[in-house]
Formats: sequence, structure tokens, C-alpha cells
Amino acid sequence: MYRGLRVIAMAPVLNEEAKIGEVVRRTPRPLVDEMLVIDDGCTNLSPAVPRELCALVIPMGHVAGLGAAFRSGFPEAIARSTGRERGENAVGAVAARAQ
Repeated sequence: MYRGLRVIAMAPVLNEEAKIGEVVRRTPRPLVDEMLVIDDGCTNLSPAVPRELCALVIPMGHVAGLGAAFRSGFPEAIARSTGRERGENAVGAVAARAQ
């Protein structure tokens, strides 16, 4: 919760099982109420890592790219915050290069 806002962070993932756990772990939980990880067609164990860290994983079922991953995550984030008054929610996007 940040200044009365329910905060949801989103992070797309594509075959980053060695790194996605650190992204989820480093998300500032005092500020972020929920972490959504969008599985952009992973073929390894990337989706399992954030699940073990209590993040919600949204499978896309195929590789569609970063923009499509974010577009699929926003409706889920909005749906998870239904019942709240307009302006009482915040959704943040997290993207990192795997280098």
C-alpha cells in the first residue's frame, strides 16, 4: 500500500528462471501489495520460480513479446482490484534485460 493506493507490480518473463526470482524478491513488499508475472511462452521453469515466491503467474501460452505481455497483464491487474473506488489503485510495470 502506498499513500492509500493498492499497488500491483507486473513483470513479463521469457525463459529467465535464473533471474525472475531475484526480480520478485527485490520487489518492495511494503509498497507493492501483489506481484503479477506474465509468462510470455516460457519453455523452462521460469513460471515455477515466482509461484514459489507467492507471485501470481499469468500464462500467455505462446511467445508474443513484451508489449503483448504487458497488455495481457493489465486486465488481470484491474480485475484483481475490482470493488475499489476509481483512483485508489496503482499498477506498475517492471521490465529488465537479461544481461
